[in-house]
Amino acid sequence: MKCSLCNSSALTVIYDGPIRSGDVESPFVEGYNVVECDSCHVGILLPFPQNLHDYYESEEFRLAYFKTVDEMELAKKTDWDLNDRIRKIGVENVRGKIVADFGSGMGFFLDLVKGIASQTFAIEPMLASREILEKKGHRHCQYPNQVGKESVDLAVCFDVVEHVEDPLSFLRNISMSLKKDGALYIATPNKNDILLKVHPKACQPYLFRTAHLHYFSTDSLCYALKKSGFAIAEKGGYHRYDFFNFVNWLKNEEPGGRKSLDYVDSFFEATYKNELIRMDMSSHLFIKAVKKDISV
Repeated sequence: MKCSLCNSSALTVIYDGPIRSGDVESPFVEGYNVVECDSCHVGILLPFPQNLHDYYESEEFRLAYFKTVDEMELAKKTDWDLNDRIRKIGVENVRGKIVADFGSGMGFFLDLVKGIASQTFAIEPMLASREILEKKGHRHCQYPNQVGKESVDLAVCFDVVEHVEDPLSFLRNISMSLKKDGALYIATPNKNDILLKVHPKACQPYLFRTAHLHYFSTDSLCYALKKSGFAIAEKGGYHRYDFFNFVNWLKNEEPGGRKSLDYVDSFFEATYKNELIRMDMSSHLFIKAVKKDISV
C-alpha cells in the first residue's frame, strides 16, 4: 500500500480499533485501521470498503449516515451547514457565475444560489437524485469527468473529497472543468479536530468511519490541491458544533450535537469557534483554491 497523494510507502498506523459504520447511533465495525503518511501526513482508511461505486449510486450511503432519503428530511439535517458556507464564499463571488457543486446530493447549496448564479450544475452519483435535480432546474451529471472542460466559473465541494478513492484524480477533474482563474471552495473534516486532541480514546471510534477513506489536515489538503492544478488562495475552517458538544464529550464521552448552554452567551460561542479556526483545530477545513495558469 502506498500513499494516495504522494506515493510514499512509509505509512504509520495511528488508529486500530472499531469505527463508525453510519450515523452516530450506528453500530461500530472492526477490521479497519487508519494510517498516516510519514511524508504528506494524510490519513488513510485501510482497507477501503468494497463496491463503493454501487454504494454511492444507490441510496445506501444516505440511509446509513442520515437514516433517510427524503428530500425535506435530508434538508433539515444539512441546512445549518449552508450558513457558514455561503458566508465564507460571499454572495458577490457567486452572482452571475456558472456554479458547479461536486457531490451535490439533492442540490441544497445550488438551491440557495440559483437565483443569483447564471447557471447551476450538480455533480452527484446517487441515481435517485436525478429527478429531483431536474425538477429544480439544475443541470446535472454523475461524475466529475463528465463535466465539460473550462465550462465552470466557480466550483464547490463540501464533505466529499474524504469519500473518494483517488483524491488527486477527483481534484484534477474539478480543475479541468474550471475556466481560467476559476475558483474552488472545498470543505472537509479536519484531521486536527480539537476532539481528536483532547479525548482521542473516546472520539476516534466516532470520527473515523467506513465512508471516510481519507483524513486531511490543512497541509495535506493544500498539498493535494497543489498537485491537482490549483494555487491556494485562502486557508481557514469552520466549526460545526457549539461548546456544549465539547463539554459533553469530556463529561459523557459521546456526541452532544448542536445545543446551547445556559451559562455561556453568543459572544463566548463565537469566540470559541473562531479560536478553534485560528488554531487550526475546527471541525472542518475550508479552503479557497484557484486554477493555476499553466500558460506562464
